[in-house]
Order: sequence, then structure tokens, then C-alpha cells
Amino acid sequence: MRDALAPDPVEHAVPRLLTVLALGALGLLIGGATIVRFLRRARSEGTLSQV
Repeated sequence: MRDALAPDPVEHAVPRLLTVLALGALGLLIGGATIVRFLRRARSEGTLSQV
């Protein structure tokens, strides 16, 4: 963000964008796996109520 506000051209823009995309994808995978795990546990224990 700081480089985007500077008047000079952003150095190494592609690797920086790829890093942000990789971190976002990793967060999505970890978050999805966590939700699936907790939902399976709640269903198996019967603590997941139906509304």
C-alpha cells in the first residue's frame, strides 16, 4: 500500500501480488477446512440445531 502511494513506480509488483493471492488462497483453504471440521463434529454430537 505504501508503494502505491509513492510517486515512484512499484518495484516487484508481480511477486507482491502473487504473495497476496497465495495468502488469500491459503486463508480460504484453512478457513473452509476448519468450518467443515466443526460442522461434522457438531452434526455427529447432535449439537447442530435446525432452524
